[in-house]
Amino acid sequence: RRAAVSRTTVRLRWKSKAELVFDAVAPNPSILQVPDTGSLEGDIRGCVDNTVTLFRSGPMRAAFQGLLDDVRNHPDVRGALVERIYQPSIEGFEQLIARAVARGEIHHEIDTDVLFDIIAGSSLYRLTVSGGDANRLADQLVTILTAGLGGATTTRTSIADNKER
Repeated sequence: RRAAVSRTTVRLRWKSKAELVFDAVAPNPSILQVPDTGSLEGDIRGCVDNTVTLFRSGPMRAAFQGLLDDVRNHPDVRGALVERIYQPSIEGFEQLIARAVARGEIHHEIDTDVLFDIIAGSSLYRLTVSGGDANRLADQLVTILTAGLGGATTTRTSIADNKER
């Protein structure tokens, strides 16, 4: 209304409601870019900080619940978010992992979808449900993820074997 344009004009600019909402709440697309700081810890810190900044923003907090409902009820909205947000983020996380492997900071296979879910889910939960200190979460998440990603893997079998000994 303030722009004095019709719905048709709006629909020409944004192909889906998800795109419109995303542009309204996160107009700076660089917030979703996975940083390349030269270290695993720095890259993880940048990802966590960007995620917390995004979910902390007033517009995102105001729009998030409605967007979540739309994702559940409208496959086209979900598809647009996957295409516009999730897939580019996963590609960035794959590059983050590849760089860390090349630097010798990671020595085992990492599921980038799970890494993304851990960062996004933990940040979202802290900021919307538990109400705890987001800065403390960021520090602890970086510490835990950096240690876990760089550490040796332990399989269920080896855990069971150790219990038997």
